[in-house]
Amino acid sequence: MLIKRQLYFATPVQLNDPYDCRISIRQALSQAIEGVERNGSRSFRQTLERLRKIDHIYEKMETDIGSVGVLSLSKCPTNVVMWTHYADNHRGFCAGFQLSEKFTTHHNDEQIVGICGVHYSGENPFVEFFEEIATAEKPPSWEEFWQSLLSMGMVAKAVAWGYEEEVRVLRKEGGPVSFEPSELAEIVFGMNMPASDRATLRQLLAGGEWSHVKFKEIVRSKAFAVDIANV
Repeated sequence: MLIKRQLYFATPVQLNDPYDCRISIRQALSQAIEGVERNGSRSFRQTLERLRKIDHIYEKMETDIGSVGVLSLSKCPTNVVMWTHYADNHRGFCAGFQLSEKFTTHHNDEQIVGICGVHYSGENPFVEFFEEIATAEKPPSWEEFWQSLLSMGMVAKAVAWGYEEEVRVLRKEGGPVSFEPSELAEIVFGMNMPASDRATLRQLLAGGEWSHVKFKEIVRSKAFAVDIANV
């Protein structure tokens, strides 16, 4: 990442959550129809049955969502579990970025879709979405409808992942995208990171274009917690 100055956008099949960007919209609609049917509401079922007639649209949406590129970031650099899972048991490091508009707004050259916080849910969010449509006094516009489904599909995760406090940059496809040295704000060493690896990182970032980068480290804080200190 630092040598090539690239951030990598993973495709959904590369992500460690098997449901990430791969929740079936069509199955959710069927589940919502079964739910309103159990409640004995025929009019609500009719509303959802009409939505089932555009099944080919949902198939296209699922394909688009399943091919998106995801750059996964976190708002919390002091989560002990994440240091264990993603930083080689605290032997790795965390890179803090201040991303430019190239990554935070729609940018045709890099096919960036935008940036958004992950929505954590205890239930299938598509089911809830369809149920709300069925019971609403006024249905959403077509644009609101498909944009909501697409957005939801790209940022919906189970509530069990909530500790990650994930923010993701979305791209139309996976692959690397170059970043500028000015976008790297800090490097945080893991508490178990070997001195030789720390020295290697400092050497990689020794040039003047990296002079603004702050070096920090994870330290033990109160019981079972960690904090960040300058080095």
